[in-house]
Amino acid sequence: MPGLLDAGQAAKRTRHGQSELPLGKKRVRQLLPGALGQQHRAAGRGIDGPLERCRLDHGRPGRRAGLLRQDRQRIRQSSHHQDDEAGCGPACAPRIRPCTAHVLPSMPRPAGGRVHRTRIDRSAEEHSHRLPPAGRSGTHALMPASGSAHGPEAGGWRGQRTEGGRLGSPGSGRASRPVPLELSVQDQEIRMIPSGWTTACAAFVSERGLPPRLLKAVAAFGALAPGSELPAPAFADVERAAEALAGGLPSRVQAAASREVDEAQAAMFGRRCGAVLTLLEQVARRLEAGRLLRTAFVARLDELLAAEAAAIRLRALIDFCYSQAAVLHHTEADGTGKLPAPWELVQRSRWKRLARGLFSLAIEGMTRRGPTRMSLLRFDRFRFTFRCLDARDASGEGAVLEELAGTCGAVAALSGGFFLYSEPDIEPPARRHDPVGLLVTDGRVVVPPLYRRPAFVQDAEGRVHFRPFGMKDVVIELPGGLELRPGAVNSKPVAARAPVVFHRAHGAVVEGLPGPVLRFSAGRYLESLSGGGRIPSGGFVLSLPAGRDWEGLAGSLAAGTAVGFRFAARPGAEVAQAMAGGPTLLSGGRIVLPLAEEDFTGLAEPLTFTQDETGDQNLLPRLALGLTADHEVIVAAVDGRNFDRAVGLTLSDLSSVLRAAGCTDAINMDGGSSKRLVAAGCVLDLPSTDILGPGDAAGEVRAVHSAILALPR
Repeated sequence: MPGLLDAGQAAKRTRHGQSELPLGKKRVRQLLPGALGQQHRAAGRGIDGPLERCRLDHGRPGRRAGLLRQDRQRIRQSSHHQDDEAGCGPACAPRIRPCTAHVLPSMPRPAGGRVHRTRIDRSAEEHSHRLPPAGRSGTHALMPASGSAHGPEAGGWRGQRTEGGRLGSPGSGRASRPVPLELSVQDQEIRMIPSGWTTACAAFVSERGLPPRLLKAVAAFGALAPGSELPAPAFADVERAAEALAGGLPSRVQAAASREVDEAQAAMFGRRCGAVLTLLEQVARRLEAGRLLRTAFVARLDELLAAEAAAIRLRALIDFCYSQAAVLHHTEADGTGKLPAPWELVQRSRWKRLARGLFSLAIEGMTRRGPTRMSLLRFDRFRFTFRCLDARDASGEGAVLEELAGTCGAVAALSGGFFLYSEPDIEPPARRHDPVGLLVTDGRVVVPPLYRRPAFVQDAEGRVHFRPFGMKDVVIELPGGLELRPGAVNSKPVAARAPVVFHRAHGAVVEGLPGPVLRFSAGRYLESLSGGGRIPSGGFVLSLPAGRDWEGLAGSLAAGTAVGFRFAARPGAEVAQAMAGGPTLLSGGRIVLPLAEEDFTGLAEPLTFTQDETGDQNLLPRLALGLTADHEVIVAAVDGRNFDRAVGLTLSDLSSVLRAAGCTDAINMDGGSSKRLVAAGCVLDLPSTDILGPGDAAGEVRAVHSAILALPR
């Protein structure tokens, strides 16, 4: 984003601390950025009144001035004269519309120097209005200080707030009075991306003849529409603004995420952001499509950072742009268009015997998605039995999967189902890493089937199948032998006969219920409310029918009381082991992915899954279980987030891989950084929590919190 003077002009006029920068009316019009310059030149408008000059505090020679510092210093701007004292009249009011700008919370300190401030001096003869960049209208107008190429890292930002959000009101007979401004860096954010940036990106796609599919990437997590009625800015202006913002984004992402998730998770989000920026920079050097994607990523990320409760969307956008960068890079590197699909590699490979009744398939090669690495296991159902368990210790810490397998005598083991992780409102007694969905160990329901999702099930006779379970399939066991069986889920009761369960697929709050409402979380009763209440994350509320008996029940329970669960019907009693997953990938050999039908909707956990906005475009590490027509069990672990070795797959890709391996039915399990697979004492997958670029060392390996063990019969 250009300033009113370029760096060469500013350096020429700068001496040891101050510079006087006279700006002529014609020069100001020429230097208006992007859409504003076009608008004012088209309208034949100039800047009325006396010429303005700015006195800038540049600091010591040779050091670039910056406005922001990481220790969250506060910004102060002051005006020393009122309009009547300054003799300011209508002639000094620029007839332009300012953009919205906020202050970056975590902008890095300029290299080699302290952070300086810019003071705007007003007097009767010298009036200082700085022209804003093209963008949204609002109350703050910031421009690069003179000598700045395009942003705080290049030379600093200066700002001014005016009453009514305007620098001047045409026809008002007077200029708007500057208001002293003091902003907290902790609470404000700078928006330097010009409004209408998506339209500028769309024009760039058209001008450079880029594939129209790139417009979908630009529109992701937002809309492909200008942000104001002003003409779209030039793509070059948007790109320069994005370059100025990019360096501070990882720390901003970490700071924003830390308000919703734990510090370790927030730091991981920041590292992933930095890794994607590095990869996009490499792609942008070679491909114009890379320039587009890098600019769109920074602009959209900056938008999301301005919103509240954005951690889930930040994480998803980072994964999305990593996926797009991988496709761009590896598609261009191929150039032939003849690479196989991932499932074709499976068809060409041969199974190898690992142990009695256990076979493996190790696949690594280049596909249409990029480098792909997969590990598959096939179990003879007559040779193995399975055990599903919560792998955490008493303190809630997870286990190292290979150690757990060795301790339990398992020939192979895989990580299990979903758990609470990035949800921002986990409340006690629930804890991060609590399992989400059905978990049955040795015939005991450890975690109820909160959502109606498919589960990997082994019955008492050792037969394995997939089956959906929900809260209508269980009985809630209360103290004193009292049992409650839900009659419906997420629907207002028509007849006052049976309790109704409400969970987060309904929303965060339920209201307008006829009788008492009991809240449950982590296997414990929390409290009784009247008419409705907040649904706990990872838990549920039970709406009781109206009546004295039900009200008496609600009053008899003590907060913190432990409750149990058992299957209601006889067939359910035969379940010996079970672990919920989802969505269903294959049913009768067909790819299905019924997300809404299996409660992957609303605010249901995990939010990283149910809040997906990409339409199954993200390339991620994946884990799945499948069954062949002969009831053999197949496990597929797909590595990802590794730019050179394994970019990852979509859910549709994963479904095709399992079908190529001979499965007729399959379900997805928890993938991402949680995906783990070991067999015969060896780790088969590439575990990591970070996005790895060329030459990067493997990152931290996440412990498993639930697991499925394969034990010899």
